[in-house]
Formats: sequence, C-alpha cells, structure tokens
Amino acid sequence: MLITIITALATVSVVTGLDKGIAFPSRANLALAALFLVGVLILGPTLFILRDLIASIGNYVQNFVSLSFQTFPFYGEAGASWLAGWTTNYWAWWISWSPFVGVFIARISRGRTVREFLVGVLLVPTLMTIVWFSVLGGAALHREIFGGGGIIDDGAVDTDTALFDLLATMPGSALLSGIAITLVVIFFVTSADSGAFVVDMLANGGNPTPPVWSRVMWAVLSGSIAAVLIWAGANSSSDMPGANTVGMAALQALTLLAATPFSLVMVAMAFATVKALRADHAQWQAAQDRATRRELVRDTAERVLERPNG
Repeated sequence: MLITIITALATVSVVTGLDKGIAFPSRANLALAALFLVGVLILGPTLFILRDLIASIGNYVQNFVSLSFQTFPFYGEAGASWLAGWTTNYWAWWISWSPFVGVFIARISRGRTVREFLVGVLLVPTLMTIVWFSVLGGAALHREIFGGGGIIDDGAVDTDTALFDLLATMPGSALLSGIAITLVVIFFVTSADSGAFVVDMLANGGNPTPPVWSRVMWAVLSGSIAAVLIWAGANSSSDMPGANTVGMAALQALTLLAATPFSLVMVAMAFATVKALRADHAQWQAAQDRATRRELVRDTAERVLERPNG
C-alpha cells in the first residue's frame, strides 16, 4: 500500500513536469529537512553536537586519503566482512545511482558553469551530509554515552526504529516523528519521479521533455518492480524471521550487481570528460585568439587612417 501511494505521487509529479511537479516537492522537502535538522539541534544536546561537528570535519579532512585506500588486510575475515557491508556496499550503491543522478543533475543545470556545477554537486552535498550525520548521529551518541541509552540493543541497532527511539526522548517528539515520516515519504517520491524521468529521457534518445504517456509508464513500472520483489520475498519465506526484508534485500542485490559493469563505464567517462573539457578550452582559446587578431587589425587600420596624407 505504501509503494502504491508513493508510486501514485511520483507519477503525478513526473507528469506535471520538471519545473513544477519535480521541483516543488524537492524544494519543499529540503525546507522541511532543514527545519527538522534545526529542531533536533536545538532540542537535543546542542553544545555536544556542535563540538562533534567541528571534530567530524577535522577528522574527515585529515583521514580522507588514508580511508580511501583502507582495505583492512590485517583483520582477516572480520575486516573483509566490514568492508563488504560498508565501504564496498555503499560504493556500489552510489555507482548504481550515478546514471540517474548524473543525467538528472545535468538536465537541471543547463546554463551553469563547470565551477558552479562542481560546487553544487560535490562540495555543498558533502558539507550538508557531514552536518546531517553530526546532528542526528551526535544526538544518538550523546544519548548512548551520557543519557539513558536504549538505541543499541544487544550490540545491534534496529534501523527501522532507531530514529524514532531517539526522537521519543526530545520535547515535541510527536511533531518531530511526524516530520520525519513525511520526509521519508517525500524523499522516496522525489527519488522515484526523478529516476523515472531520467529513464524516460534515455529511452527517448536523450529527449529532455519526453512524452507524458512514457513518463507514466516508467513511473508505474518502477513502483511495480519494487512491489513485486517485496511481495515475492515475503510470501516465499513467510515462516522465516525477517521474511518481509527478503524482497528488499533482493532489490538491493540487483542494484549492486548493476553497479559492477557500470564502474568500468564511469572510468571511461572520466577520461571522456577530461578530453571534452580540453577540447572546449581549445575552442575557447582559438575564439579568443581570433577576437584578439580582429581587434589588432581594427586598431591598426584606425591608426593608418588617422595619419595625415603624405
């Protein structure tokens, strides 16, 4: 039922168009997320969170290179398992999303400079991610270390309820929980409508404004695939603990498998991007040289004409 509602909202959004249907919920979601973040910061352990934020930025800058090459070779199976569950898993997850995200951001960034694009895609999201994790993660860590605990149970965290367990200890917990649920739903909607829009663009040969009927088709197909996988997983293993997560695990595994071949494409895209930027710079330099020569010829002609006869 949730997938049906989210798919219906995403379909309406993608049909309405990029400037209205997709842009409006995205901006509203960012505003709501900012409100939620500020609320947790103020109602939570504010000083602890701010100190953690400064320390996190310093640790990130200091350890970025070393962590990028970390493989835990001296930790045996435990190190390999950790990498598979975290570093490799999220690496593949982000790569699998890159075709949709890259094409979509390029579509909405027409008219931007390369510098503006890089700042908006790399620097700002990285900083906001650090802030988000510092506020929510810092509040949770403060509760586990200095508060009553309860988020970690028997060495594990229930990712389905951890956020709400944290919010339950804050003033206005009902309001914060309602905002959190709304955020999750709109995040799903904005991800689904942008993904369907990009797939439709690719299916129509790169058409930036694909027809409405195909937008509806891709939005419905995306939701249907997710619903079928979850339904099949729940019904095939209904007598097993955690059976309702089997379908989602299958969907995630399918997404990660798709990332492996595309990682090679991304390497080729990196070289192609450098080549394209160099060619563009060469064309710009040639145009500048031509303009300079024309200006020089014009100045020379004016000086010759200004000379007295004889």
